[in-house]
Amino acid sequence: MKKFFFVILCIIIFVFNFLYFWFRLNLFSDEVWNYGVAYNIANGLVPYRDFNLLAGPLVYYFSAIFILIFGHHFYSYAIFHSCFMLLIFIVLWIRLGKKSMLIYLVLITFSFPNYNIFVMFLFFLMFVIYDDYNLKYRNYIIGSLIGLIFISKISIGVSMLFVMIIFDYNKKKLIGFLFVLLLFLLYLVFNDSFFQFVDYNYLGMFSFVSDNKFLFYLPAYIIFCLTVIIAIFKSRFKDIFLIYVLAFSVVSIPIFDNLHMMYSVVVILFYLFCRYDFYINRYYNYFFVISFSFFFFCVTSPVGNYNLYRDSTSFLYGKAIYYDFYNYDKCVLRLKKYVSNVKDNYDYIFIFSDELTYSVKLDLNIPINKFDVIANGNMGYRGFERYIFEYHEMCKYNSCIFFVDDSISNLTSQSNENILNDVRNSYSKIDTINFNDLNLLDTTFSFSVYDNK
Repeated sequence: MKKFFFVILCIIIFVFNFLYFWFRLNLFSDEVWNYGVAYNIANGLVPYRDFNLLAGPLVYYFSAIFILIFGHHFYSYAIFHSCFMLLIFIVLWIRLGKKSMLIYLVLITFSFPNYNIFVMFLFFLMFVIYDDYNLKYRNYIIGSLIGLIFISKISIGVSMLFVMIIFDYNKKKLIGFLFVLLLFLLYLVFNDSFFQFVDYNYLGMFSFVSDNKFLFYLPAYIIFCLTVIIAIFKSRFKDIFLIYVLAFSVVSIPIFDNLHMMYSVVVILFYLFCRYDFYINRYYNYFFVISFSFFFFCVTSPVGNYNLYRDSTSFLYGKAIYYDFYNYDKCVLRLKKYVSNVKDNYDYIFIFSDELTYSVKLDLNIPINKFDVIANGNMGYRGFERYIFEYHEMCKYNSCIFFVDDSISNLTSQSNENILNDVRNSYSKIDTINFNDLNLLDTTFSFSVYDNK
């Protein structure tokens, strides 16, 4: 009876995950980029060598499988995300039982599929195994999971490796870690992408940190870390679980926004529910009301005008969109038509936009490359200098057209202003694509078009 109940619960969780992601979560530009990465892999392109990626590739290979199975449409990604969130729920249920619902209700409110969620899953799985002292090859598996975290999210992986070596050293864990690292190095060498990976994921972090401007939650993050550090000192460094929690909290660095802070909060909740299960069980009803209230507040909060993506030729067709600033689908459609009309006249097409680049190129089946993400820190160490040199070389003997989003020169954008200004100064402006007739809240939204003809 319990197994039957759990199967029914899993089906409900999966369906709810899909419906929530498809109809309630707003389309997040990072998710279009993540889908684009998976789509690239599904089409045989190699991360780092063929396009830039500021994370490990493992989660994208998993999502690429769903694109190969269900086709080039965003619902393939929604199915993948729903399966993955269900997997997280199952791991939480194994360790926490019904208390897993308390964490799930918090996690689902911001469950955009990305490598941070994947690393969080590995973290949960690691500590389910960590507490199972009867499991054969336990230490090898723990070391392997830390290795998977290391190659999936560099900052968290480095900090957790430090904890493992200094506070939790075990030869078998180190062997498990080195085994995963060796396999990944062989993958990079075989695909001729080792140096690009190091540049994007290690050296590029210097640029990422120096160019980051979002520090709103930095005070909260400092308080959070100090609280955990004090608890670690009180335990005389014997609570290894808590030290790993502190290591995971670097997920918030260097973008101190509400989304990254919530990752740290969920992990500390997982720790509290594991270590203080007596109190959680005793007051479960109260905690459930708090978690459900948080979920209900987030779900019912207004996020803009609701609509379904109506372009039937788009991979986003049918996805719920909430227009906070402009009519996303209409903007993509207009830009897509313009690009489609001129793309045969040019050898290279560059679209520099925070929001629309991947959407347009995925709809038109134009190959995605490293020039489609010019965000600070995503181009390697001082990569903008290399990018500028490379597209100038490409355009010496080939025809090039550039679409520059005029709205990304503001302080909230992560797009590199050196590249944008270089295009404006180096090439001839031939046209402007205006969107003023689309009932946009931002009436200045437009694209400037440049070429070298």
